[in-house]
Amino acid sequence: MNCPQCNSSLGEGARACAACGWTASRKTLWLVLGISAGVLFLLCCGVGTWFFFTIKKTVERELVPLQLAILRAQVVNYAQKHGKAPASLAEAASEPVSIKRGNSTTQFQTNDEPDLWGTRFRLTVEDGGKFEIRSAGPDGKFDNEDDMVETGALDDDLDAVVRAIEERTQRMGEEIIRPFGIDPAKHRPGSGEVVRPEPPKTEPEPAPEPPPPAGGDGEKK
Repeated sequence: MNCPQCNSSLGEGARACAACGWTASRKTLWLVLGISAGVLFLLCCGVGTWFFFTIKKTVERELVPLQLAILRAQVVNYAQKHGKAPASLAEAASEPVSIKRGNSTTQFQTNDEPDLWGTRFRLTVEDGGKFEIRSAGPDGKFDNEDDMVETGALDDDLDAVVRAIEERTQRMGEEIIRPFGIDPAKHRPGSGEVVRPEPPKTEPEPAPEPPPPAGGDGEKK
């Protein structure tokens, strides 16, 4: 029998090694630690994989509709600036969208990028000003059941379209953090309890002394 740690020759049934100090109890300890580490590793991998696929599904469900909504805003913005529909989504994306609300301005500009599955979006404009932006979906083929579509009109209210984009962006962020046990409702602006400071306590002013009675010092005559 050889020592499992330094490979020195041991007697039959030996439970310790004089050369390196190995003992059977230490071997058992390392086995327990190794098994525990393996279980912990598998558990972490399993939880990590679950989170990855959960977030991936959320992104697939929310990202492409968000891209479609942004492209719709680009088309409406271009049409209202130039008085005509863009010839392509790339032409629509050449004009930045700018919305002024009070003292603040919301501005964004995107490129004519493909969808999540690598296929470019398709723009179709009708004679009456209605238009459609279509994603070919996961299979990369247009005009079947897995397509994603955003419709609009060239005279749509651009501010309302941009507000819808902001709502979709917020909803997408909430769906991503929800699997981590975070309640998005508690982290929205204005969702916390407002604590108003109490006014400082002031000591009451002493009452003024009454005036002396009439007749001088008040002595009896």
